[in-house]
Amino acid sequence: MDSRITRRTFVQTSCAAASLAAVNMLRPRRATAQQLPATMGNSSLSPYALLQPPIAPADLRSLATGAVEAATHAGATYADVRVGEQHKLLLGWDRRAELSVYIESRFTYGIRALVDGAWAFTHGSEPTTDAVVTSARDAVTMARAYGPFVVHRAELAPTPVVTGEWSTPVKIDPFAVPLRDHHAMLDSYDQLRRRVQQPKTYLAATRCNWTRETRVFASSEGTLTLQQLRNVEPGMGARVSCPGASVALRFLPWAAASGGYELVADPTRYEEAFLALVETTARYGMLPERTLDVGRYPVAFDGGSTGVVLGHTIGPALELDRVLGEEADASGTSYLGPPLEMLGTTIANPQLSITATRAMPAFCAVQWDDEGVAPHDYPVITGGRLVDYHTTRWTAPALASWYTQQGQPLRSHGCATVAETSEPLAVRAPLLRMAPAPSSASVEALCKDIKEGLLVTGIDAYHTDQQFASGEIAGKDMEAGVILKIARGKIVGRITGNGLEMSTKRFWKEQLVTLGDASTVQQKDLEVTKGMPWRSAWQSVSAPAALFKDVNVVAYPGR
Repeated sequence: MDSRITRRTFVQTSCAAASLAAVNMLRPRRATAQQLPATMGNSSLSPYALLQPPIAPADLRSLATGAVEAATHAGATYADVRVGEQHKLLLGWDRRAELSVYIESRFTYGIRALVDGAWAFTHGSEPTTDAVVTSARDAVTMARAYGPFVVHRAELAPTPVVTGEWSTPVKIDPFAVPLRDHHAMLDSYDQLRRRVQQPKTYLAATRCNWTRETRVFASSEGTLTLQQLRNVEPGMGARVSCPGASVALRFLPWAAASGGYELVADPTRYEEAFLALVETTARYGMLPERTLDVGRYPVAFDGGSTGVVLGHTIGPALELDRVLGEEADASGTSYLGPPLEMLGTTIANPQLSITATRAMPAFCAVQWDDEGVAPHDYPVITGGRLVDYHTTRWTAPALASWYTQQGQPLRSHGCATVAETSEPLAVRAPLLRMAPAPSSASVEALCKDIKEGLLVTGIDAYHTDQQFASGEIAGKDMEAGVILKIARGKIVGRITGNGLEMSTKRFWKEQLVTLGDASTVQQKDLEVTKGMPWRSAWQSVSAPAALFKDVNVVAYPGR
């Protein structure tokens, strides 16, 4: 790509930057967003030149501590606050094959107050002492009013008082990289696709979305932390037009992660894997259309598809606020309750072991969660047995007797999470890792004994009920992925008229036959919703391929 800037482009770029800077200087510091002119794709300016100057860390700390002090003086038994300034840079191709550049800047805060066991929450977006102090006092007033109606008084698990700073390890700050270099980087991935000349195959949904945030947490117990968080949500794939429906597959190695521009800067790092994806997409698109009679069949899943089902069933079903009913009037509850009756029981095939982590480079990586707790790795399922849930300070006390029985301390696992500081706290599943089979078992090996059945590969969506007790892969509205027909161990066609329905308990406990080995492990990034109104967040799952028996295959109209 020619990255030279003409005189006209330079003038347009400079005027756009000057105009944006003037707007930023004149407006109060609130959420701002702007779709930049297409010519900015060739600009030598960095995103920093187009964003509002950041609020000083000392000022963010002052706002946070001021809110906590106001809540305490107003009578809060406990109070905490999250203050955050967030910047976003969204890049991708538009319909005219020009680089679309969108930038966003916002400041938000959220305050929790506990008065005699009753919680209240307030939030705002005005970065002034008067605003946060008023919100803190309002939270205390609300909590005091809720007190007479609270049945179960809130209790917090103990955690050390901490003070400190942490930054996501970054080698190259994406917000310091000139926009033309971002443009060249995205174009280099498009050039990979051009090297494989396949009919009707094209690049799908190439994007690279960056977020930088300075987040401060303060509590009335004395914890005061500041974190500089950096992450990326990339998206790339291949699509082929074919009879009946197009086939689309996402490029999984380009995963959502914490880190900097170095994660995507070198396209040669992904070249072989991406070319294989394009070839696979084209091959699936050329397969003849097939259907299956309704009934029960063996079904193999590739690693990403196994992860999608896990991330939409067991993953959220282990969030303890759901299990305890705190989400009952919002996004739903969980089939894995009551917790003290379920812990220690076998809920899945003994081959299944799952651990959770917020360590780098996971998209959810932090030094402290949004309650000031340092997360740690922990198992949730070991050999098919349920051994723990995703917890926070306000949910972990419900498991106190289990932890005592196991000789473990009562503590939060660090799963308190908000996508923006103005949102109420929620329990969110960290990155989930399903252990692969120790012995050799490729996807081909899982399929070789299937006389008639299916291979599910590359899916993005799995639909469940509000308790995650049942779900479906609806062939009629799959945006990505493909269901393939297997006969005598070989792929013989592409399914367009069928879907799958599963009972979660049976699926993981009775129908799981075997897992794939480490070579089949893939990471999948899911967008999950929670709360009322529903709020979206990214969920990452790492899983191997898997073979299941007697899966219910149903009829769906073609897409």
